[in-house]
Amino acid sequence: MAKKAAAPRRRPRLVIKIILVVLALYIVGTYVSLQTQLQKARALNAELKQQQALEQQKTQQLRDEVASELDYEYIIQVAREKLGYVLPGERVYIDANGR
Repeated sequence: MAKKAAAPRRRPRLVIKIILVVLALYIVGTYVSLQTQLQKARALNAELKQQQALEQQKTQQLRDEVASELDYEYIIQVAREKLGYVLPGERVYIDANGR
C-alpha cells in the first residue's frame, strides 16, 4: 500500500509545473503586446509633436503678420494674390499655355 501513496505526490507537482508554464506564457504574451502598444504610442507621440511644432510656427507667422505694420506694398500684394485685384490702368496678361 505504500506504492499508492507515492503516486498522488507526483500529480500536484505536475499541475504546479503546468500552471507555472501557462503563467510564464501569459506574462511573455502580455509583455510583447505591451511593447507593441508602446511603440505605436511613441510613433503617434512623435507625429503629434511634429504637428504641434508646425501649428506653432503657423501661429507665430500669423502673430507676426498681425503685429507688423500694414504697409502699402503688403496691401497691394494681398489684393493681387488673394483677391485678384489690379491697379487702375494696369494690364494683366494670362498665359494661354497654363505655364
